[in-house]
Amino acid sequence: RMIAHFFALLLLLSATTTFAEKSDPLVQWLDHLQVDIPDQSFTKSFVHLSITDLHCTHFRVEDMASSTANTKVNIKIWNVNATCQGSYQSTGLGGILTAELSPSSQQDGPALLWGIDVHDADEQNTTHHLRRPGSVETVDCETSVAVTRLRFSGSWSAKLLDLFRESIENAINKEISTAKICPLFHKDVDPKLTLYLQEAGHWLEP
Repeated sequence: RMIAHFFALLLLLSATTTFAEKSDPLVQWLDHLQVDIPDQSFTKSFVHLSITDLHCTHFRVEDMASSTANTKVNIKIWNVNATCQGSYQSTGLGGILTAELSPSSQQDGPALLWGIDVHDADEQNTTHHLRRPGSVETVDCETSVAVTRLRFSGSWSAKLLDLFRESIENAINKEISTAKICPLFHKDVDPKLTLYLQEAGHWLEP
């Protein structure tokens, strides 16, 4: 499995590229990631609030470290930040809701833990001396990002924050939780990294 190990190391080097250049596929994917929050409706103290078209974008990475163990690459990401923005309506008034996302204050560890395994293309053929990389699979994933700041535009902003802060934070945090974000790695990131490996492995073909 030496070739698979070699390409796992290539992924490690890719994961430690300069973030300012945004040349790493994972950093690029996070930067373009958009998480759509379902429309929300709340009522408290006879005040009704509805939130629509809320989405979180531009998940920015400031610090990342990675390591390899056999064919597995483990990546830890700290300081993930993003911004969510949508529209609100309340008692005939409306405006813009903005939520800022940062690592959860209740979590001391990384904001994102991600583990991938590199599979051989020739796992069923033991006669090959050179083992080509075949695919990448996410095997571990955990996120710890939460709303750290909310802002409403308009003169009612302070009152709306007092009434609905906890409800809004809970609604957004639910949609950016491990259960919601990590499946996107299986769906979007695994196929892209698999393609990168397969293209890089063409030179190994006889």
